[in-house]
Amino acid sequence: MLRFKQLLEWLKYFDRDEDLNSWFKDQPLPPVLFSTIQTVGKPPRIEEVKERALYFVSVQDKPKWVLFQCPCGCHDVITLSLQKTHRPHWSLSKSEQNRAILYPSVWRDTGCLSHFWIHDGRVYWCHDTGISPFKRSFSV
Repeated sequence: MLRFKQLLEWLKYFDRDEDLNSWFKDQPLPPVLFSTIQTVGKPPRIEEVKERALYFVSVQDKPKWVLFQCPCGCHDVITLSLQKTHRPHWSLSKSEQNRAILYPSVWRDTGCLSHFWIHDGRVYWCHDTGISPFKRSFSV
């Protein structure tokens, strides 16, 4: 429980609108990986999820999930809940160029252990990629 509280404190460090956007502007500009957001009414089957495609699943105008292949190249499909009643959940929005902004970061706790942000359809890798989030110590 202590690590969870430390994580929450670390996330509070960012004022989502100002500090985080400023952080992205200070990073080297990676290529656009997800150039569009494909809105679908039901989740595609795992084998139908294409590389470099980001699927926004909305059922009866209610955001449900976002799906995409892990950008590390392992081809695992990542499914994230957009439902506020679920824990954890993410939010998906669009940049000025209509590309995906996903918040908060994605940190896989199985498989490749990738840790990254998606901002303006670009993948920003975190320095602790490859480390299990359960073994990472957070310092505020």
